[in-house]
Amino acid sequence: MARALFLALLVLAAGLPFLQAGLHPVTQALLPAGLGVLTLVALAAGVFPGASPLLRPRWPFLLGILLLLASAWGSVYLELTLQALLLFAAYLLAGILASQLCAPAARRAALAGTLAAGGLLAAGAALLAYLQAPPGSLYGAALWGSFPTSNVLAGYLLLGAFCAAGLAGAARGRTGQWSWGLGALLLAAALVGTRSRGGILAAGVGLLGWGIGAARLLPGRGRRMAALAAAVAIGTAVAVALWEGPASLARWAHLPWALTSDTGEPSFRWRQLVYTWSAAMIRDHPILGTGPGTFPLVLGRYQQVPYVTGRYAHNAWLELAAETGIPFTLLLLAGFVLSIRRGLQFLRAAAPDERPLVLGILSALLASAAHALLDFDWSLPAIALPICLLLGTLWAAPGEGSGTAQAAAARGPAPRILQGAIAVVAAVAFLLGVTRSFALSLQQEGRAALTQGAVEEAERAFRAARRLNPAWYAPRYWLGEVALRRGRREEAVAEMVAGARLNPAAESAFHLGRSLWAAGRLTEAEAALRRAVALGPATRLEFYAVLGDFLGGTGQPAEALDWYRRAVEIFPPPLVRSVEARCLAPGDRYLLGQILGRMAVLARRDGRLPEAEAAARESAALQLPATEGICSAFLAPGQGSPEATLLTYWTARARGESVPPRLFASGITDWHRPFGASVPVRVTRILALAASETAAEVRYELEVGGPGRPPARFPAADRLVVQGGAWVLTGPAPLPGG
Repeated sequence: MARALFLALLVLAAGLPFLQAGLHPVTQALLPAGLGVLTLVALAAGVFPGASPLLRPRWPFLLGILLLLASAWGSVYLELTLQALLLFAAYLLAGILASQLCAPAARRAALAGTLAAGGLLAAGAALLAYLQAPPGSLYGAALWGSFPTSNVLAGYLLLGAFCAAGLAGAARGRTGQWSWGLGALLLAAALVGTRSRGGILAAGVGLLGWGIGAARLLPGRGRRMAALAAAVAIGTAVAVALWEGPASLARWAHLPWALTSDTGEPSFRWRQLVYTWSAAMIRDHPILGTGPGTFPLVLGRYQQVPYVTGRYAHNAWLELAAETGIPFTLLLLAGFVLSIRRGLQFLRAAAPDERPLVLGILSALLASAAHALLDFDWSLPAIALPICLLLGTLWAAPGEGSGTAQAAAARGPAPRILQGAIAVVAAVAFLLGVTRSFALSLQQEGRAALTQGAVEEAERAFRAARRLNPAWYAPRYWLGEVALRRGRREEAVAEMVAGARLNPAAESAFHLGRSLWAAGRLTEAEAALRRAVALGPATRLEFYAVLGDFLGGTGQPAEALDWYRRAVEIFPPPLVRSVEARCLAPGDRYLLGQILGRMAVLARRDGRLPEAEAAARESAALQLPATEGICSAFLAPGQGSPEATLLTYWTARARGESVPPRLFASGITDWHRPFGASVPVRVTRILALAASETAAEVRYELEVGGPGRPPARFPAADRLVVQGGAWVLTGPAPLPGG
């Protein structure tokens, strides 16, 4: 049974990198459920003898649990906190299982080999995507693969590279030494291919630890292995220079000024801002934080600059301190340091043939800890789970004392009590994980049904999702949207009010304000819309647009104009045209164009003609179709963005040419009505764009001429997706009423 459980752990560790690095919501729900099942099976099979140091409760461990639960009790958003606690429980259970299952040296080697092989597979997938990416695209600039960024892929490769190096040093035969050595070199080359400066610097930290440990603790060949580490460091530097070319020195030359306030490096400047806002969160909530998992929700209240994504702090310890408080973070840091100390003790006591592997594991952990200071590796299950498995492996070292002493420890009451606690945690993780995964699936079914117009089916799915996860905001939001579509406005308000209680964020206040406005409850609507702007002053331009529209529509034009002006100050035209805005909120340029158009009307009414004319000019310029790729994705010419594909389509129609089939998705035919002979037709402006990197809905204005009559303008709306490296049309999109 122990072997089967160990194989299940290896499968989890190897599979997560290819499931969106574990970021998919269903994956995050099922991971605690899976580890809960494994733990319950291990307890039933007697895998836990009770003699492990992890099963001897000490006051720091118990204090940490109490602090974590206290932080969760005061959380600002229960749903995010429950998800974070489930993941924390999953990682803890994984470490405990590893501490019991990895005592045999062969299993430690198998775990390291799995991580090394997983790194090679991830690097291979990233290389394939890199070769297939269009030249100049974001994915064609560095190795990326299934991870959210190239920096995070670098964090995963660090683990595999040092594990492979340890296996090469521990292998007894030449074949094993050369095979694992080649694997380590390939992983190092892939690390260079990510172009991650933080990853390469973290590799330097790991190599330093490897070299010092080899020189001091590996008799005989220690100096040779230390020299090898130095050679790898030099080789990595040369590889970086060759890979990046002349631009390499410029990129690396910015590092000494990374922390200065006037740095010109966007990556550094972005981190400075997030670190500053994170420190403000810690200052306001130093003891218990804002609640586990709530960082992305609370950061919006501190964000002062638009288009700075804040889901992660890009520093594991800052994020932990902001969410759970300084005391818990210090205890967790102490636990990590004690684990490294335990690993060093194990390294000294291990057999000479196994020491390189233990040194490789320690070096991997040091490198990962260094990289976690600059990126969000430890927030991803694909990296956090292997980290916990490796830490548990260090605690799987042979226990102190004789077998009689261990047996005596196993018979004491404390291990039995703690085993019962572990069983309760595992059972809760399983039950909550399963119900949450079903709720997520139902919500996805409901959204799909709503897209297809099956409103009743969507409502049933959302109600079932709400029953399975009553603390979740999303089903209540979608039930509110369904109620609005069906004209049940008071029901929509009730759902949005309940959702706002669960999720006291700017977004929920915004949607509550919209529903209250639709229900005619104007005073409450105004308060909710103002609260949305207050909670997220630099998060979404739409908050300002709707608040201004509300004020203008309720007889407060002067205040509406003030809010429109404030929107332009925070989201100025050059900013909404930037690459960051095009990636994170591609529709904002058109929304700002609409806001400026309304400003022009209101300013003209007030007699402010210069302001009105300037706003009208900027409005017209912003609403012209943009052809830049979304998130720097340069695709097929003429189809590199949703707007570009629409321009290509209507240009062909204006010329009387047959529309190329390449403009449509597979199996889709043209649905726009024919004009007969060629007539003048053009896209005059984009009214709204809702888009990601791969899907979009565009509302736009068409101007159609005709013989003997002036051109007419009317709105149109289409859906597009990326298919075969190009944006293609898939069908019409709904137009809003009015």
